[in-house]
Amino acid sequence: MIPLYYYSGDPSGTKEITYKGTKIMCDVYKVTMSTGEEVSCYYNEPKSGVNYYSRYVDPDGFVSESTLKDSNLDLSKGSSDQDVKKGSYYTYQYSGTVAGYDGTFTGESETKMTDFNETTRRGVATVTINVKSEPGNYKGTIKGFDYNGDVIIKESVNKRTRDVYLGMVSYDSLLKYSEKNGYTITHGEKTSKTIDTEFGKRKVTIEALKMVKDKETKNITVTYGEKGLIYKQEIDMVNEKKRENSTFILKDTNLIVKKQDDTKPTAMETLRTDLKVGDSIAFTERIAYKFEIPDKDTKEEIIGDHYYDIPPNLEKTKITYKGKQIDCFIYEMPEKKAKAYISVDSGFCYVLEESQFGGLLTTTLADTNMDVSKKKDDLVLSNGSFIDIKISGRVSSTSDGEITLKKTITSVNDDGTYGTISNIASTVVTDHTRTIKEIGPYGKLVVDTTEDKEIKSKDHFLDVIGIGFYHESFKTSGQNATVVGDEVTEVIDTVFGKRTVSVRTMVNTTIPDNPVTFKIYYGINGVIYKIEYTTKDLASTVTLKSSNLLTTVA
Repeated sequence: MIPLYYYSGDPSGTKEITYKGTKIMCDVYKVTMSTGEEVSCYYNEPKSGVNYYSRYVDPDGFVSESTLKDSNLDLSKGSSDQDVKKGSYYTYQYSGTVAGYDGTFTGESETKMTDFNETTRRGVATVTINVKSEPGNYKGTIKGFDYNGDVIIKESVNKRTRDVYLGMVSYDSLLKYSEKNGYTITHGEKTSKTIDTEFGKRKVTIEALKMVKDKETKNITVTYGEKGLIYKQEIDMVNEKKRENSTFILKDTNLIVKKQDDTKPTAMETLRTDLKVGDSIAFTERIAYKFEIPDKDTKEEIIGDHYYDIPPNLEKTKITYKGKQIDCFIYEMPEKKAKAYISVDSGFCYVLEESQFGGLLTTTLADTNMDVSKKKDDLVLSNGSFIDIKISGRVSSTSDGEITLKKTITSVNDDGTYGTISNIASTVVTDHTRTIKEIGPYGKLVVDTTEDKEIKSKDHFLDVIGIGFYHESFKTSGQNATVVGDEVTEVIDTVFGKRTVSVRTMVNTTIPDNPVTFKIYYGINGVIYKIEYTTKDLASTVTLKSSNLLTTVA
């Protein structure tokens, strides 16, 4: 209902409008948000306060304009002086647009006093609204999701659940969100035929649905394919206040694969979520970080660990350093399960091999500008001297990795110490497995992890493999993260082969000066194949390896 009189604060200007051929100068009233964005605008005649024109911008992208068309009231009078009686009316005509829709809405509303008591000066006003939309195309593009998994539409600030968003194109989602909203659904007659669609000829089912909720009834004729893709909906909705007729025809969507080729694989995985003992998820985590540490060191602290006292009777060999052959002794240390290759001349260690955690860890001289052909006591350190060491192999009981450590002297101090900067870069790869060993009260899971046993909820057990569980787990952790930008579609290599995925980007600002950026790569069924985390100093990638919770479908 559009009010005939409207007042809001002080006018911001004036505007001349034409009503039935007469020019009228109006005051302009505007309503804005705290950001300065205009929400509504009214043109009111200053003496009477009659509203001749209004414009409203809905946060969801609906823009409507209304203009006074006709009235049998005395428009020179204010609202308190107006002589209202049975049959009094005013009519507005209006038009509107919706973000994402290239058609327009037009209509007319009449507010008429259909019953009026002269004694009490009270009555009943009936509002009659007729509206129609010109044929047009609507496009709803997902730009992200919130923590609940609700869809955020690029063309709208409002959110939709997954089923509401898919209800235009998915038969199952149409039924789910209608039932959730309280409609009782009666399935009517079904027929089958082949029709022309935007995707070519398709064999379809045409079904009559009747949906009833309180005093509202929807009669829907829905045309859908064998996998539930809706090609057309014809809706006749009626309640005690209005009747609407609308037809929706699917024009295009990237939710279906039109043809199979190497750039758009159609295979995907589905996730079983009814958990039981023995269910497991295996994934690989690759963490890369770099940082620098300023320090104050003695000569022994800088190079002492790289020199060995040479025992007698050692076997000789040659090793290659920067393209040169270096004569070395092989110094075996059984008690440490280690073997060092040390310079015959100086005792400097070029390579150290250590057996640990069931694997081999190798420390190698990568580069130095020190004269390590000299013995430790003869070596002179100066400003700018550096040593660069590379460590690779089994770095822990669960991880392989590669670490580089470059220590550079930045100052020579009077007390015989040195100012140093240590630049450290590390890449560590860890294979993780989560296996349910026991399901306790309230659904609590006793889980064998790579490191130890843990108690996990269902959300936290599945957060590495299911997009909805990932968001729920993230939300309950109390961290502050938001989805940013639009999602993009990519084809990536997975352990299952090439997969078409959506890439969602989130930013966690829990630590304001070191935000974390997440990229989640997931398939149409919500299965996560890869997660990337990035901070100022760290980059981590979690990649799915296997799970008995997954089934591959073509």
